[in-house]
Amino acid sequence: MMSVIERTPTGIEGLDELIEGGFPKGHAILVCGGPGAGKTTFGIQFLVKGIEEYGEPGLYVSLGEPADYLKVYMLRFGWDLDSLAKKGLLNIIEFPPAKLHEISISGLANLIRISSFGVKRIVIDCITTLEFNVQSEFEKRLALLKLFDTLARSGCTSVVTAEMRMSRLHARDIQTEEYLSQGVILLHTIQLRDKLVTALQIEKMRGTNHDKELHPYRITDKGIVVYPKEKVLLDVTGFL
Repeated sequence: MMSVIERTPTGIEGLDELIEGGFPKGHAILVCGGPGAGKTTFGIQFLVKGIEEYGEPGLYVSLGEPADYLKVYMLRFGWDLDSLAKKGLLNIIEFPPAKLHEISISGLANLIRISSFGVKRIVIDCITTLEFNVQSEFEKRLALLKLFDTLARSGCTSVVTAEMRMSRLHARDIQTEEYLSQGVILLHTIQLRDKLVTALQIEKMRGTNHDKELHPYRITDKGIVVYPKEKVLLDVTGFL
């Protein structure tokens, strides 16, 4: 008899319909996107909804953005991170620009191992910031392997954000962490003449019969909303 994979609801409206009800529990999911695509909003929404709707405490590691700025930005969605932190439901660890030299990918793995006790959800935002400190592609792969292994062993369901490097939809650089993570969600931002189109794509999701189409999403006043019944159609060149 096949075992049923336990799911962690994402808290992202419309997304769970595309992935059999949520992320596989305990998996580390990579969320890639360009500037302004909503990577940080996605991560915080995953944590806040986990706390408010499912009683799952969270850990947020900010790499490069001061937590004070983040807390102000998130208030626009009604997410009071300070309040959640004071209740012991959300642990925020920050490495602002002046302190990024104090942490490496391997060091981050050690930090996660120590700090993940008692939490159910983890977000690391954004891992690309630390990759510039790695001397070689081989060292980068080893460090990322250790990080994703640590996330898996924590028993938490995790979201790791990364910058997307691309020129066109079908001509982008595949990043090392896409191979090492257990799921990949791409947040595309496509310029079409005088308008910007945002589309979510599930590149992979292990243990899941997931949707593979491009679906529009919006960053609304209540966070990210995915429209699972709508599709973004592209021509063969990768443009609308």
